[in-house]
Amino acid sequence: MILGTAQFGFDYGISNSIGELSQTMVNDVLKFSKLNSICALDTAAAYGNSEKKIGNSGLSKDFTISTKLPSLINISSSKVSNYVEDKVTNSLNNLKCETIDSLLIHSLEDLNHHRHRIWDSLIKLKEKGIIKNIGYSVYTPLELEGCYKTFKPDIIQIPYSILDKEFEKLGWLNILYTDEVRVHVRSIFLQGLLLMDITKQIKLFPKFASKWKELENFRTKNNLSALQLCLSCVKSNNKFEDYIVGFSSKAELDQILKNLNNIPDISYPDFSCSDANLIYPYNW
Repeated sequence: MILGTAQFGFDYGISNSIGELSQTMVNDVLKFSKLNSICALDTAAAYGNSEKKIGNSGLSKDFTISTKLPSLINISSSKVSNYVEDKVTNSLNNLKCETIDSLLIHSLEDLNHHRHRIWDSLIKLKEKGIIKNIGYSVYTPLELEGCYKTFKPDIIQIPYSILDKEFEKLGWLNILYTDEVRVHVRSIFLQGLLLMDITKQIKLFPKFASKWKELENFRTKNNLSALQLCLSCVKSNNKFEDYIVGFSSKAELDQILKNLNNIPDISYPDFSCSDANLIYPYNW
């Protein structure tokens, strides 16, 4: 399990009622994570002060860290290499680390715009030993199809949840697994939407009321919590290396861990949905 850290730097998540975590709260979460054998973090330069708070905790060296480049869309092509190197240096300074396990291109718009200029810059940093793995974060299978053959990643982030199995349906999980690409899945709770009470889910997305009722009925019939159902979805799939867990507080993280250790062995029907208005949070 990988700890998502977006909420370290800003008010993240549709169900987040606490807001951005303070430095003291971040310190407590990281100490708690370490005690519970969570040894990997996922962050990004775009996550506000997330990198700085991780570095200021004094615990960054106890974790394997993946981070992401800020947007390069407005950077001129001639300045891409220097920009990438500068931003990686900033991330290292913020995190107080000497190397980064994985550096991802946060938006494929950057890769499509700068093509080999940005990719070659990442390769050079990898050759210097500053970065161990390079890759990108994608939202849709169509995005991945447009770049995968040309830019073979060491690591990739994709969305995956009980509702969103688009990469699996189109065969991409099998391809990535066969090619030995490290796959980390995110959005397993859909920013907390899948953990909400059904009345809130219907209020926010009334068009999908039948889907919420279908999930609720299945959980009730099988005596499952929403957390158990979401976690079982990723725990039962061996086609990816790990999954990123988002949370709003130390208490929520504690609940996730408790449910993680209490997942019954149960099969479930296909609840997935292909409607982009539901499964892709950037459309909300």
